[in-house]
Amino acid sequence: EGGSGAGSGGGGYKVKLKIGNACIDTPIKVRWEAPKDHNPEDFLAIYRVDAPDYFNMVELSGSSGQESGTVTFTKPKDEKSGNPRLPAVEGLYVVRYLRANDQRVMASSRELLATRCDGPAPTNEEIEKQQKRQ
Repeated sequence: EGGSGAGSGGGGYKVKLKIGNACIDTPIKVRWEAPKDHNPEDFLAIYRVDAPDYFNMVELSGSSGQESGTVTFTKPKDEKSGNPRLPAVEGLYVVRYLRANDQRVMASSRELLATRCDGPAPTNEEIEKQQKRQ
């Protein structure tokens, strides 16, 4: 197995981000790879890099027998719909592939920087300050 450095994991699991940073509240497109016999209830989840729990997940439903696919985390029209949520605060995020049966992380994406795009882009110092405050 030659490691490509793009996301960790084992046995054919991969999570790849289309972009390295994103505006807060904009859709995030993620490509996944998994063995053909993966459980279609496996899911991708977005975490803040420093948080133990994900704030958003999307099941790979309908992916039975497929080795790869793309999912897009989008902002729900109404918060009650339970659709994937997007990063709402600036900072670093990561997308992980979790197995449905034991919640084990099989692969992680590289870090994604979420920034506010409707004003001046924050400096790294400002982002660090904001992360400490939360």
